[in-house]
Amino acid sequence: SEELKPVPFVQAVDFSKNGKYLKYLLIPVLTGVALFFINARIMKEGTLRLVQYDKEFIREAPFDFVLENEKLEATQNESIELVLALTGDEIPQEVFVTADGKRYKMVKNADGNHAFTIKNVQKDFEFGFDADGFSSKSYDFKVVAKPLMAGIAIRLDYPSYTGKASETLTN
Repeated sequence: SEELKPVPFVQAVDFSKNGKYLKYLLIPVLTGVALFFINARIMKEGTLRLVQYDKEFIREAPFDFVLENEKLEATQNESIELVLALTGDEIPQEVFVTADGKRYKMVKNADGNHAFTIKNVQKDFEFGFDADGFSSKSYDFKVVAKPLMAGIAIRLDYPSYTGKASETLTN
């Protein structure tokens, strides 16, 4: 590197001799620009998967999974019903829910939605949907512990010298 220090890079490379190769560089550059204007999504999404290598990318389905449940929370020992609507051009006939590593077939309702009832939930779990080889994103269901005391009543017996009558307090 000491021997190359006196020679600047600009003088070491003769750009006038390399100019004849620019026409070969022009073809890929024009192709890239044309692709960007025709469909910018090709350029953006292709590199997105390389840059975000640790993120899970789900293959896009010709339909959308729409979870109808507003609240993903229940009290312990309750039964819950997961309701799923499918929207799009091609709607599959069978839909499955995957919860805790197990796969269950959902039942189609009269209104076209799919439903599945989980009885006696005990703990938090993660679930998702599968249909025709496509998967939805994962959802987290939170289970709140059931309270041990639903109500309490206290009877207060005051000493006779206070002159207060006995009373009962409830919550």
